[in-house]
Amino acid sequence: MFQDIVDQYGVPTYQEANPALFTIVTFPFFFGMMFGDMGHGSIYMILGLILVMFKNCLRGTALEGLESMRYFILLCGFMATYCGLVYNEFFALPTQIFGSCYDLENREMLYEKYMYKRTSFDCNVAFGTDPVWGVSRNKLTFVNNIKMKMSVIFGIAHMTMGILVKGTNCIYNGHWLEFFTEVIAGLAILLGLFGWMDALIIAKWFHSIDIFDPVNGHIEN
Repeated sequence: MFQDIVDQYGVPTYQEANPALFTIVTFPFFFGMMFGDMGHGSIYMILGLILVMFKNCLRGTALEGLESMRYFILLCGFMATYCGLVYNEFFALPTQIFGSCYDLENREMLYEKYMYKRTSFDCNVAFGTDPVWGVSRNKLTFVNNIKMKMSVIFGIAHMTMGILVKGTNCIYNGHWLEFFTEVIAGLAILLGLFGWMDALIIAKWFHSIDIFDPVNGHIEN
C-alpha cells in the first residue's frame, strides 16, 4: 500500500533509495496531524484492528478489498488518535483527561467578558492541550496557531529527509555535480530560511509567558 502511494508520484529506479520505507511512518503521521481526533481516530483504528486480526475471516466478504490496506488503516487510525490526544479533542469536544491549569468551575467577569483564572504560573498540562481552550472565544486563534507551527516544523523536516535521500542516491551513483548543485545548495536554502524559522518557533516555545500580564492580555470566554 505504501509503495503504491510512492509510485503515484514517481517510481524509484533500479538501485535507487526507495522512500516507501520512510512513508510507512511519515504518511500516517501527517494523516494524524490533519485528522487528529480521539473519537474519529479510534473508530479508524478499531477498523484497522479488525482487518488485521480477522483478515482470514473477511475473505469472500464485502471487506475483502480492504485486506491489503489493513496495516495502512491501523497506522492512520493510531496516529489520528495520538494527535487527537495532543489536540485534546474527542469528537471535536475538549476532555479533562490530563487536568487543567485553570479553574474551570469558577470564572470572573472582566470588561463584560468571562475570564478563567490560572491556578499557577508554573503549571503545565501533563500532555496535550489545556481543555480551557475548548471553552474560550479565541480557541481557533490559539489552536490554528499551534497546528500551523507544527505543520511547518514537520513539513521542513520531511523535505529535509527527502533531500538527504536524494543525496544518498547521488553519492551512490557518483553524480557529484548534482550532489553539490542540488542537494547541498537545496539544504542550504531550505535550512537557512525555513530551518531558521523553525528554530525561532521552538525557541519561543521555551520562553514562558504570563498571559495574565497586562502586556500579553488574557483568555476570554
